[in-house]
Amino acid sequence: MPTIDFYVCSEHKIKACANWIEAAENFPCTGIYIPEQSALTSLAGLLTGTSTYQVTRLDGITEPIYCLNINISKAIDGTSYDEITDVAVKWASQPPWRNVNINPFDLAGFLVDLKSLWCGSREPQKSIFLWFQEET
Repeated sequence: MPTIDFYVCSEHKIKACANWIEAAENFPCTGIYIPEQSALTSLAGLLTGTSTYQVTRLDGITEPIYCLNINISKAIDGTSYDEITDVAVKWASQPPWRNVNINPFDLAGFLVDLKSLWCGSREPQKSIFLWFQEET
């Protein structure tokens, strides 16, 4: 299963990092193992009502870091902590997770952590950035 690290900061600050390790040392970060990348598409559908999951690779850096679509970030911001539990339960029942023994509350914990990082950031031009770790 691929691992994805999620960072909350501004684009110019993450581009100033030499690598993902420096980013993790300087910015709030959370991560998750996903069965396949379509798990993010199903999460986007649950949060925004559309299956539009979009990331844009950042230019000018060597690490494969992507910026998450702002609509998903705004949806995370607008979702209450109670609603996150409901989203997590629905997300755990989606096709990417069906063959994985996942506890919906583990997914809820990840989503609560991501929401807390987003809401706790004082960065005016913040975004959620993703780093996809290679499977080994």
